[in-house]
Amino acid sequence: MSNAGYQIVQLASGVNSVRSLAEKETFHPVIGPVAEAEALYVKQLHLIERVRQQTGKFIVWDVGLGAAANALTVLRATRRIPCSIRLVSFDHTVEPLIFALHHQSELGYLDGYEERCRQLIENVNKRHRDNFASRAGIAIARARRRIAPVSKPNFVPLPALQSFTDEELLARAKNFYADMARRRTVRDFSARPVPRELIETCLRTAGSAPNGANLQPWHFVAVSDPALKREIRIAAETEEREFYEHRAPNEWLEALAKLGTDAHKPFLEIAPWLIAIFAQPYRILPDGRKLKHYYAIESVGIATGLLVAAVHQAGLVSLTHTPSPMGFLNKLLGRPAYEKPFLLLVIGHPAEGARVPDIRRKPLEEISSFV
Repeated sequence: MSNAGYQIVQLASGVNSVRSLAEKETFHPVIGPVAEAEALYVKQLHLIERVRQQTGKFIVWDVGLGAAANALTVLRATRRIPCSIRLVSFDHTVEPLIFALHHQSELGYLDGYEERCRQLIENVNKRHRDNFASRAGIAIARARRRIAPVSKPNFVPLPALQSFTDEELLARAKNFYADMARRRTVRDFSARPVPRELIETCLRTAGSAPNGANLQPWHFVAVSDPALKREIRIAAETEEREFYEHRAPNEWLEALAKLGTDAHKPFLEIAPWLIAIFAQPYRILPDGRKLKHYYAIESVGIATGLLVAAVHQAGLVSLTHTPSPMGFLNKLLGRPAYEKPFLLLVIGHPAEGARVPDIRRKPLEEISSFV
């Protein structure tokens, strides 16, 4: 049965699915729409467990709405969990969904969501009617110009830089590289204290990082309290056990094997400092409005790199730790739900006799090209 460039086909499993005649592609061709979505979205990604553990809104990125089998399977699997879910789907057309609605009796998976799907289709169509005019088969966006007052930038002189010859510049670059090349990620920490002022200075370096529109979309929580570090360790090891025993695919576990990692994370209590790094997609202004932060993740990544370098330059060692999910950090550290934990940086002195994996870094010719 076909209509508008799509047809209903029966798979070898006996389940019906949708086929695009133009693309000559069958959606969910192996085991069918619902079974595939449950296997890949719900079970493999441990969706239900992650939604239950999430603090704040849980966002699902659905690349390709198609006939909405993935999206509706996610909604159906989580419908009894008290939570806030935002499901973001990408597609250039809702035609497959329209076709699926017309053939709901043969597909079945839209049961109970028909009206919401119709509303979605109407909203998309309305948006197209409002925002586009068709000329000679080309969709042309109607420009809605909004002229708003823009503050005039204020410029100051560039801070003075010391002048060096090319030879001196190269020597400085080589010295810095030689020092950074000695940096290693360490898991064996000493309990030797580290002064707070040293951590504060390293954080000032991180805060100097370039960032989108100078909105500085980061927050660093420095933790030294033993009781709080204990709570963080317990929560992190819970997630890590789930990862190593259930979530991680074999390829990932194989990649980690040469590093000797497991779910046991004693360094979270032994090291004198943990720094939880949060990315801020936006901030809340005093009047309650949201101010969007541009390139938040990229900016936080750069700041984290500077922080790692500053810690090493100071003579300490560090470990980037990323239990997943990390929502427990918001709760334990009192951070708002809209802030996204980026990673935990473990900082301190290496334990006596500390050892690191025997690994090599890629050579320059493998990581760069010059044109």
